[in-house]
Amino acid sequence: MRFLQLIRWLTYRKSLIQAARFFHLQGALESVYNRLMRPRSGVSAISVEDVEAKFHVDQPGELRIVEVIGSSRGGEHRLIELLFRVSRPGDVFFDIGASIGTHSILMAKYLGARGRVIAFEPEPNSYGRFLTNIALNQLSNITVFPVALGEEEKAGTLRNVEGLGTFTLTSPDGETGAGAVKIVPGDRLREEKGLPVPGVVKIDVEGYEYSVLQGLRRTLADPACRVVCYEHHTHLLPPHLGLKEFEELMTSMGFVRHEINRRLGGFHLIWYKD
Repeated sequence: MRFLQLIRWLTYRKSLIQAARFFHLQGALESVYNRLMRPRSGVSAISVEDVEAKFHVDQPGELRIVEVIGSSRGGEHRLIELLFRVSRPGDVFFDIGASIGTHSILMAKYLGARGRVIAFEPEPNSYGRFLTNIALNQLSNITVFPVALGEEEKAGTLRNVEGLGTFTLTSPDGETGAGAVKIVPGDRLREEKGLPVPGVVKIDVEGYEYSVLQGLRRTLADPACRVVCYEHHTHLLPPHLGLKEFEELMTSMGFVRHEINRRLGGFHLIWYKD
């Protein structure tokens, strides 16, 4: 038991994570960690503010994703608590870059039958795992689209940055290819599918956030959309994009204030209209 505790402590140290990323060993580290630490059942349960959800964790990286959400000291756990706090009964929640469905499933349980979660995840393995996690939790208020959102319709190459659950459509050095995906403007998809305007939106697309926001301008400018949260990946953004450009875009859509939620290796910006 002490050996496993030591392994967990070591693999969550920021210096080791950064070294693994630098030497492109993140995927191998996650694979070894998963074999040592995952439950025998292959299913792990986490709880946020008494909302409990279960997730399959039998693939490399999945256990780490779930553990990060479950840790009350982590930024992702605080983010979900914040998303709970800003949500209203019957809300619609958009999860863009949903990975294996951790945020979506917890939000679907929190919102209940009156609420609705609409998620977008283009990476095939993550999308497939998301569907099995929905079934595992017996939820019927989640809709998942296997597409990427962006500013215009085109084909994109999704690249693996750090292992399962961390993919990008930007092009930093040192990536490995993960396959072609379809990119569509969020406004057009929402209108064509007759989807409701979300009250709360979460975006985590590893440096592609600005394009997602541009493609959702009509949706986000709608008065019914109250809160937008996105992760700011400074090292993955194109050189011409910084905090100033994001602030100008958000204020042009009616958002007037924001707060910061810090997490390992970056931070979330949460924007409000009131």
